[in-house]
Amino acid sequence: MMRSNCLACLGMLLLFLTATAAAQTDEQATAPTADDIDRLVQRLEDPESRAQLIGDLELLMQADRKAGADSAQNTPAAGGVLELLKESAINAWNELMAIDPRELLISCLVTVAILVGAFVVRWLLLQLLRRLYARITVGKPADEEAATAGQQAAAKADEKAGLPVAVSRLLNLIVGVLAVALVAETWGAGVTDLLRTNLGARIAETALSVGLILIFTVALWNAAEILVERLLKLGSRNLDRERTLRRLDTLVPLLTSVLQTTISVFSGLLILSELGVNIGPLLAGAGIVGLAVGFGAQTLVKDLITGVTILLEDAATVGDVVEVAGHTGVVEEMRIRVIQMRDVAGVVYMIPYSEVTAVKNYTKDFSYYLFEIGVAYREDTDNVCNVLTEVSDDLCADDEFRQEIIEPLQILGVDQFADSAVVIKARIKTLPGSQWRIGREFNRRMKKRFDETGIEIPFPHTTLYFGEPKQGNAPAMQLALADAEQRLLERLASGTSGG
Repeated sequence: MMRSNCLACLGMLLLFLTATAAAQTDEQATAPTADDIDRLVQRLEDPESRAQLIGDLELLMQADRKAGADSAQNTPAAGGVLELLKESAINAWNELMAIDPRELLISCLVTVAILVGAFVVRWLLLQLLRRLYARITVGKPADEEAATAGQQAAAKADEKAGLPVAVSRLLNLIVGVLAVALVAETWGAGVTDLLRTNLGARIAETALSVGLILIFTVALWNAAEILVERLLKLGSRNLDRERTLRRLDTLVPLLTSVLQTTISVFSGLLILSELGVNIGPLLAGAGIVGLAVGFGAQTLVKDLITGVTILLEDAATVGDVVEVAGHTGVVEEMRIRVIQMRDVAGVVYMIPYSEVTAVKNYTKDFSYYLFEIGVAYREDTDNVCNVLTEVSDDLCADDEFRQEIIEPLQILGVDQFADSAVVIKARIKTLPGSQWRIGREFNRRMKKRFDETGIEIPFPHTTLYFGEPKQGNAPAMQLALADAEQRLLERLASGTSGG
């Protein structure tokens, strides 16, 4: 028991000596020697000396508690914030003045060098990524003229092409974090020592994993549009250039959004997994929700599947004139679920893909304008065909229209004998969408030529008769009215002369 008391007193004394040495202004306080320890042990073995020493220690501890309470009472409250800030600034200034000027100068120079190096590295990486992005996004033209234009476009892209915002922000974040870490290590923040601990190693590992996931996510996010566009170009090699561009304008945004959404979901799950979140229940819940939505929204799923099929089969694209679900118009937009059309009167139709059973496309690859020309039975059909051929030749020679005509008029022959006319069928092949313009111009010229040559275009007319006399020579309505007017005029004239 006595030995335990001695050890306790010895520990309290050592604690007291340590606190006293730390509170002294002289930082060269000497450590206790072996003689001091021997004298302390001898004093502790004497009961009177030990009791006196314990009493002195109790008085010192009471004085220390009283001093702490007084300092707590004298601590400035909310009104003394300025004093606290002043005291903190003075302490920081004293610590700064205690630094060796040489070390301070070296730290400042190293900090400036790190910041300058970070800006230079960031600029070089941005230039490299811009050139790489420009090379990837600029395609290879087919002919020499297009190749020259493509090279010029690539050169301009190298100079002015801007990276996607996500890529530049991620690059700024990575370079900034590395620069801050180096600056903190230069000023002795102990970043290296922190990384050597278990907690620091775990934080660094998690941050590195999340950073790599973000880098790959941003890369895949921005590569999705390029990948989709390249694949669609390969699938559209047999189509003309204009239709390929319209098809790309329709499909690229749709498929890119779907692919980017998938990438974002998987990246979010991976990041949550790296942060220690159990994603198993999330996946199970997502599967259940997806199953419920699939059963409850069968029409929506049908719309999606039908829409993707129509887009991939190239049944229609933006700019085509189509007939869908009984409506005819120009396709303005093809969304995930509906197709938006506008007719010649400006009426907009929103047709769900589930209602599309057939697509009637008027402007795919090429177009025909079909003529059904009716002439009188007394006309020579061979002569009429010759006149039609002359009209077609004149139209094909016109600079305003010949660029839109693929093939001249093709006369299919006498198609039918109608009630009042012989119908001759013909057609003219044009560029997609130009058939109506060419057809209207052909009809205008054909009417003028028929009038010049005396070819009759019959039209329905009806003759009315008012009664029939015994001789069977009843006058027509127009003749009867004329006779009535003549008799009325004669009666009025005779009445005036007689008066």
